[in-house]
Amino acid sequence: MDTSAAFVTVLCILMCLESTGSSSKGPIGFSSIDHSGGKVVIENTSSGRHAKSQNIGGWHLVKIVNTLTTVDIVLKDFELNAGHSFTVWAKGAKDKATVDNEQISDIFSFGVGDGIWKVLDEEGNKHAFITV
Repeated sequence: MDTSAAFVTVLCILMCLESTGSSSKGPIGFSSIDHSGGKVVIENTSSGRHAKSQNIGGWHLVKIVNTLTTVDIVLKDFELNAGHSFTVWAKGAKDKATVDNEQISDIFSFGVGDGIWKVLDEEGNKHAFITV
């Protein structure tokens, strides 16, 4: 195999690793994705002596389908404590927040089918992603 073919092979492997499964950098990750497009739950997985809260205000919850951003929600100012979760609801699934750790988006449905969800901070740094 020549050098350019080897480079392309390695690049394809790295892209496949990035786009399958799930990953998080730090304590924020995905807890669940409603496949009917109704809600997304993120969580703070830190625990023990390393447990810390994380303010997610101004962060973005983003869904990408076929390289197009189909959902981009700016999260409200909220301190997500260690071991707790935060739910973002589609407007069509729930019309009013009933607890502090949830937010109703202006989007009627997050859509169904495959896509990549990401949690990005206000500077665009990726903290978590999951492929569904």
